[in-house]
Amino acid sequence: MSEPVTMALMAKAFTAISTYGTAISAGLGVASTAVAYNQASVQAKTLEASNAEANNRARQYMIEDQDAMTSMGQQEKAAATQKINENQTAAQKAAASASVAAGAGGVSGLSVDALLGDIFGQEAGIRDSVNQNLENTGQQMQRERGSIQRGYVNAVNTRQQPQHPSLLGATLQAGTSVVGAYKDTWKIRNQTGR
Repeated sequence: MSEPVTMALMAKAFTAISTYGTAISAGLGVASTAVAYNQASVQAKTLEASNAEANNRARQYMIEDQDAMTSMGQQEKAAATQKINENQTAAQKAAASASVAAGAGGVSGLSVDALLGDIFGQEAGIRDSVNQNLENTGQQMQRERGSIQRGYVNAVNTRQQPQHPSLLGATLQAGTSVVGAYKDTWKIRNQTGR
């Protein structure tokens, strides 16, 4: 083979190799960008699913805690009502006993009225104290409910939020890879004249 033919064949081979090499390089750039985009999408979806599960669990715990507070409030109210009723019954029994004893002893008037007033006054004082304690407990439980709610909201709001990849950004990155691959080929061709 003659030297000009050999040179022409080598030039064509170089052109083919550089064209295919550029295409391969551009294809690898696009593929790499697609893989990175896909991985970022999977990570974002995984984090989203994890957050949703954790938020559902936190919501369920909040509901259970709120239900426990409601049950506790009902128990406190029942206990207070029972204590008031028992105290009222005891006061009525004491007043009846005092009245019977006073009548049997022939005592009447202001001293018996004072004794009965003292018995019912103590009963009223105990009832007021029980009601005040019940009200204070209710206020404390209301603060606890608010704290439970704030804890739930804080747990949900402080979770790491997923960062979904930008399709436009991935497209631009892939385009930049393609342009970069061909730019290098054009630069070499301009320098070699081929």
